[in-house]
Amino acid sequence: MIQNPFYIGKNGGTAPINFGYKLNRFSFDKNLSVRQQGVCGVSWSNGSEKVSLVATGTIDGYPTPDLSKFIVVYDSREHMPPSNAVVYNADGSVKLILTVPKRLSKKGVNHTGQGELSKFHRVSWWQSDEYIAFDIFIDDSDFLEKRLLRMSDYEFDTEFYQTWRL
Repeated sequence: MIQNPFYIGKNGGTAPINFGYKLNRFSFDKNLSVRQQGVCGVSWSNGSEKVSLVATGTIDGYPTPDLSKFIVVYDSREHMPPSNAVVYNADGSVKLILTVPKRLSKKGVNHTGQGELSKFHRVSWWQSDEYIAFDIFIDDSDFLEKRLLRMSDYEFDTEFYQTWRL
């Protein structure tokens, strides 16, 4: 089980991760500098050992709702798009490398562009523990498509999506 997760900033500072649905993941009263300088790593305890993952670029990461896995979205050379999201087991081993799914939103509607989904941007909890949400860039636009990953089989839902402008 994931315990005491925190972000690691580019200057080595750390910030505890607040987790929950629609909850700000950073405590603004402490370690705001980690968010401002850019997050390049995550760390947690699994009860018996400490796990740390540090990237050459920046990352976004969040534990799964059941706290059994940790998902990291890379914006670095360790994991390149379209496979730049990794599901880690609590011990830090790789469970699965995710690839962006096919776009569900209609191309060109409301200026969303003609491109396909190109790279994962952010991961967060969803209103149901059965899913985790990803914001994914739409290529050649400043829009993202939110998609849901089912936790039971690690497949993307083929019906739900939301688009929004970055």
